[in-house]
Amino acid sequence: NAAADSFYGSVIGMGGHGAFPHRALDAVWLTSFVLPAIYGIVPRRIDPTRQAVISVGTISAGTATNILPPKVDLSGTIRAFEPEVRQQLHDELERAFALAREMGGDYTLRHVWGYPPNVNNTEAATFIRTVAADLLGPEQVERKGLSMAGEDFAYMAQKARGGFINIGAAIGDKPRPHHNPLFDIDESILCVGSAVLAETVKRYLSEQ
Repeated sequence: NAAADSFYGSVIGMGGHGAFPHRALDAVWLTSFVLPAIYGIVPRRIDPTRQAVISVGTISAGTATNILPPKVDLSGTIRAFEPEVRQQLHDELERAFALAREMGGDYTLRHVWGYPPNVNNTEAATFIRTVAADLLGPEQVERKGLSMAGEDFAYMAQKARGGFINIGAAIGDKPRPHHNPLFDIDESILCVGSAVLAETVKRYLSEQ
């Protein structure tokens, strides 16, 4: 799993009447330069052989149709696996917001450093995979690729050898992903996850 950070920024202009935009500094207009710069960071500023994501999750501005807002608030998430790429994303984000100053406005930007990358210990992951294959059958166990999702298990994996596993709990063929109004799981599968964890602990302790 990737490191998962957040950012909270504001593009600042000067509010005014929508009928007289020349007497104001339209923060929405300023944001129209900042937003493409943010979305241009990964494809044009990051080495394409290295994984990275920046997504804007919220944009908020304005109170009425004929009022130019004094600021636009944005927030989003930053994901990367490598420390240097993670740092570069934050640096490039700062440069993107700074475009507001070049256009006569200003900005604020707060970086929130979140979960570190979650890295499996090879020995631990192999042990758990063997247990799961013995318990459920090898056809029920597969190796997953890299994921840009964040995971607080990463903190535990920094302190001790760890292996992170996912338990499939889909309902039928209809997608029900995380952070979606249709999200749901097949709760009957929870006992399978518990069984794998219990058997892993049992075998590990018996071999010590």
